[in-house]
Amino acid sequence: MIVVHVTYKMKPGTKEQYIKEVQDAKIDQCGRKDPGNIVYDNYYSAFRDDEVILYEMWEDEASLLAHQTTPHNIALQDIKKKYVLETSIKRVDGVEKNWP
Repeated sequence: MIVVHVTYKMKPGTKEQYIKEVQDAKIDQCGRKDPGNIVYDNYYSAFRDDEVILYEMWEDEASLLAHQTTPHNIALQDIKKKYVLETSIKRVDGVEKNWP
């Protein structure tokens, strides 16, 4: 399993418009339907006003790489150009654990 945690620092006051465009373009819905996707969700930061977090989980490397070439992921890059100042991506490769 691969976890991808993306933090977008947004241009001031644009996070709602960014999410609206992502939803209107059905990027989030399409991402969830990609083969190998487990989770694909956007969140607002509780502490930073102009921050959006994208949390993704993928079954394997092949599914993540395939997702990166999809039309909806390419469309996301165009939307990001309008609203995002900085992008930070953290990736964790690991095995799911069930804690007692």
